[in-house]
Amino acid sequence: MVLTLLFVSVSVRAEWTELGESAVGVNYVDLATITKKDFLASMWTLGDLKIAKTMQGKQYNSIVVKVGFDCSEKNIRKLSTNFFSGKMGSGELVFKNDMVSSWSPVIPQSGYDAMLDLACYK
Repeated sequence: MVLTLLFVSVSVRAEWTELGESAVGVNYVDLATITKKDFLASMWTLGDLKIAKTMQGKQYNSIVVKVGFDCSEKNIRKLSTNFFSGKMGSGELVFKNDMVSSWSPVIPQSGYDAMLDLACYK
C-alpha cells in the first residue's frame, strides 16, 4: 500500500516529455528516471489513451510502465505496468502488474526504438 501511494505521487510529479502520437494515444517518457548500468538501462514511460479501455471491469485512460533495455542486444522488457483511471497517470490505480516480462527485440523505427535510443545512447 505504501509503495503504491509512493508510486502514485511520483507519477503525478513526473516531467513527461512527449515522444510521439499513434492511433491509440500519445506516448511520453520521463527522462529524469533513466538509469544505466553496464549495457542495461531503464526508464518510466506513459501512454495516454485517446479512448478509455477496460480491464477486469474497470476503465483506464493511461498506462505508466517502467521498461528495461538491453542496449547491446536492442531488447526490451516491461518491469512494472500500472493502469490509471485518469489521464496522464492520474486518478485511481486500477491495476498493477509487477511481473517482469521476457526480453523482446525492439522493432526498428518504433516508439520503443526511440525510447531505447534515449535510454541507452543519450
